[in-house]
Amino acid sequence: MFIAVSGTNGAGKSTFARALAERLRAEDVRVNVVEPLKANTRLVRRFSGLPSPDRQTWVERERWLLDYLTLRLVRSAEKQIKPALAAGEWVVADRWLVDHQINQAFFGGSFSTLEPVLDRLPTPDVQIWLRTSTPVALERARASGAGRFGTDPEFLAYAAAEYRHLLGDGEIVVDGTADLTESATTVARELLARKEVRP
Repeated sequence: MFIAVSGTNGAGKSTFARALAERLRAEDVRVNVVEPLKANTRLVRRFSGLPSPDRQTWVERERWLLDYLTLRLVRSAEKQIKPALAAGEWVVADRWLVDHQINQAFFGGSFSTLEPVLDRLPTPDVQIWLRTSTPVALERARASGAGRFGTDPEFLAYAAAEYRHLLGDGEIVVDGTADLTESATTVARELLARKEVRP
């Protein structure tokens, strides 16, 4: 089973993904946690911090980031996710394609030329959205040392609205302000129940 955990910066995705994996392992499920969008943070932050003397330079920089992070997703799919799934293991992704699309859309990024690449990415069997308020996400993102865009209230509010819009019925929504360990236990039970009824 391929599970993607999504949400704004500061929603608690990493904490939840680790806790969920622990709960599943306690039930003898073989689980891998992958973090494809946690790339070379230093490189990305240095590149993001380059001065933007004009709009064209900004567009070029965002294009590079979009392409780089898309290739990170593809690499994770080919080297980690697909082999694990083929071996009968479960995979929990701490952020996946929807997170990348929402982040890049805020900066005007377009995936139109990347359709063949995106087609290589597996679709999650289960999409989990950690929903939290912008003030809570902002406080957590600042505490974790997120970059300037990760702590921009306008960006966080935009992302929260997009998650609400993009994630459809049947997805699991977790209150990101609740105890994430308890939430992970509840979600693990639900996933194990789904596993039992799958053909």
